[in-house]
Amino acid sequence: MIYGDLANITMLYSDNLSGKGLEGATASFHVIGTDVEGAFNSKGGGVYEAVVDSTLLTPGSYSMEVSAFKNNYTLGEAIVTFTINPLPLEIRGSDVLSVRWTDLLNVSVIVWDTHNNVSIADATVTYTFKNNMTGEVIYTGTLSSAGNGTYSLQLPTGFQNTTPGMYILIIEAERENSTTAVRKITVNILPIATMSSSPNMYASEITSPAVLAIGPYIQAENNVPFIVIFFTYVDSNGNPVPNATVTANGIIPLTPIGEGKYALIIPTSGLPPSNFLIEIKGEAENYETSRTYNVLTIKEWSIPLGSIRVPASMLFAILLAVIAPSATFTAYTYIRKMKYHQ
Repeated sequence: MIYGDLANITMLYSDNLSGKGLEGATASFHVIGTDVEGAFNSKGGGVYEAVVDSTLLTPGSYSMEVSAFKNNYTLGEAIVTFTINPLPLEIRGSDVLSVRWTDLLNVSVIVWDTHNNVSIADATVTYTFKNNMTGEVIYTGTLSSAGNGTYSLQLPTGFQNTTPGMYILIIEAERENSTTAVRKITVNILPIATMSSSPNMYASEITSPAVLAIGPYIQAENNVPFIVIFFTYVDSNGNPVPNATVTANGIIPLTPIGEGKYALIIPTSGLPPSNFLIEIKGEAENYETSRTYNVLTIKEWSIPLGSIRVPASMLFAILLAVIAPSATFTAYTYIRKMKYHQ
């Protein structure tokens, strides 16, 4: 039986010669080694029944002496063995929890009686929080009870021994005459969330600019000495990330200009017309690494003609095509004149 159950014990007291059940007998029981005892009630036909309250005992194995007596009959006796098992408990809750570094870790569990299918409000629930890799115990303590079988705790994470990584939270629930329930929860402490962007928005001229930047897309002509790309790396609240390292393509460091903004100067003069992909990465200890990708398009330098810009090579080709025939005709006319005078 399980602790807390009421056990029904049935006994038959009969005449050995006739096999007939004997009614009107006095029947009783006594749990050996304890002061738990009681009487049987007749159910008719020599059958007697008693109820044993397991809460009068503690979990364990016992022997019960039962006896029945009726005038003119011998005393009937028997030994009955039985076991009382602890009330089975379990802890219900999440298997995995995640929290950002410096945020509070909120934990809530329910202690459950799986035998009677009810929650347990009077358990003692403790916890151990430790590093999964090193086994270092960081926190221990007791969960607070809400009085309805729910237990909770809050743990701070913003310390050097709780930096981003994997941790184990072991929760144990104990209660008198019950099993000890244990639940292991994997806790992932995540880096602080960050945001990044390329807030570029400028043009060298209002119409037909030689340099044009819209967000991560930058276009420049190859006679422009240099361009500047801007990058923002902040936390999820818009605050600058302390001690951040921001690089372009993992090599070139960007220059911090304040409030989480950074600048990259790229010499563009003389570069061949082509497209360049520029990865800008921001990283810092205990913060998420963030990346943005910028496309730099280098175009051939051009000359403004009214509201448009014409590539220099194209303009020179057009001029050459216009000038060359006229020069040829002039030379031909001069030669003809010389022959005529001769």
